[in-house]
Amino acid sequence: MRNRILFATVAMLILMGSAYADVVFDTGNPGGPTLNVVGFNGFGSMAVTGDIQHSDCLGVDCTINFVSNGSLGSIGGNGVMVSTLHNLMITVTSPQAQFGFQQIFFTIEGTLPPISVTSSDGRTFNNTVTSLHGNNVLHVSATNGETITSVNFGPMTGFSGITNIRFLAGEVFTPLPPTPPGVIPEPGTLSLLGTGLIGLAGIARRTLKLWT
Repeated sequence: MRNRILFATVAMLILMGSAYADVVFDTGNPGGPTLNVVGFNGFGSMAVTGDIQHSDCLGVDCTINFVSNGSLGSIGGNGVMVSTLHNLMITVTSPQAQFGFQQIFFTIEGTLPPISVTSSDGRTFNNTVTSLHGNNVLHVSATNGETITSVNFGPMTGFSGITNIRFLAGEVFTPLPPTPPGVIPEPGTLSLLGTGLIGLAGIARRTLKLWT
């Protein structure tokens, strides 16, 4: 009977772990048709916006946001150059919602900076790639049904900008519900925890009957 309880506990922990997202960092172009970020606006300020080429987010116009604590400029019309910059954050929004996205890839200009990614379950993942092997393309993707809510660069020593910012054609953009400050939604984990506790309670009840 004790073995059953141990087995149920281990199974519950495994299921809880699988509910979490993972974010994978890789180098190079993943291949396939792409959605390029074009039409940049707002150069010379701390906020620049761009549009997704030939596409939208679930039927509404969406905007790719580049927000920094320093001045931003243009690189040949297809990317963002940094100036006196220490941080940069990329998000996707529309007037109706903020969107999560499954994959993004881009070309790093200059030194590869520290990069962290926030997923839709509220977790933060740090870049695991140390070298771009000469092609300077970093590919970031989310797994386990989660999406990426923001990509954060910084501090920026030696980094000069990002170009050729792209999503994959057929990309799934997911509107994110408003989250109260300080609250991290984890419904999958909570439901699994509840199910596991109910299972353990049932096993414990049977054990007590056998002992009495």
